[in-house]
Order: sequence, then structure tokens, then C-alpha cells
Amino acid sequence: MRYHVIPSKRTGQVSERPSKRELYKKLTEASLLIKSGKWFPADAGKLQANWDELESKFGLDTSLLEDRTQILTAVLREIEIEDYAGRRPPQKSYEPAANGGEMFAFHWESDFFQKSEIYFKFCLTGTDSGRRVCVLSIHPQRDPK
Repeated sequence: MRYHVIPSKRTGQVSERPSKRELYKKLTEASLLIKSGKWFPADAGKLQANWDELESKFGLDTSLLEDRTQILTAVLREIEIEDYAGRRPPQKSYEPAANGGEMFAFHWESDFFQKSEIYFKFCLTGTDSGRRVCVLSIHPQRDPK
């Protein structure tokens, strides 16, 4: 039996990932998971350096898990789809804890962080009840030099 392919009306259009819809879904899911405490650091040492920097620069307490969860929740309330600063398509994480998940990076001017430019990058890992946000970094925007 021979199958015929029905041409798509979208022929010639290149779909650029992530779309606004995909980013909206990722941000919404990440927000719900973080509020539920379902997040972990990709690299505990690297993320601890980020927490220390935020604590030092903004006078925040980041010592408790609850403090960190509150900060991440505030960050996800602020981020807009247009703040996406990652690659298109998203790169796969090289961190073993992220299990090759796609990285979603955002850069924006944060009210929570006193109008400072902040950079936040995460992956979503696992499925169903094992779904988690893997936090790769959260810090003031750095000079690309």
C-alpha cells in the first residue's frame, strides 16, 4: 500500500522554538511546581554561590529552603514571555542533575530585586508526580565579558 502525504498549508514556514505559547506553559508549570516545593538545584555549589550573591547584594535571607522557595516564586510571578533570553531552540543542559533537559533562560528588570536586572535559568525534569524544576542559576545580570 502506498501512502500519500498531504501538503501542509504551513510549507515554508519555520517554527521557531520556543513559541510564546510554549514559554507560557513552561513558566506556568514551573511556578506551580516551585510553589509546591518541587524544585532542586542543578549544581548545589553553583546555586549556593548565587544565593550568597543575592543575599549580599539585596540583604535577603536565603539560608532556609522556605526563603529560597519564596524568592523563586516571586521571580516567576515577575517574568514575562518577552523576557526569554535563551537560545532558539533551547539548549540541552550539560548538568547531570538536569538529565539533558531543555534550558529556559530569562533576563528582566526585577521589582523584587530593587529594579536590578536579573538572570534566571531552569529546566523541567521528570514526569507525572516526579516532575520537578531544576534551577540552574539565579543572579544579577553579569557583563558578558
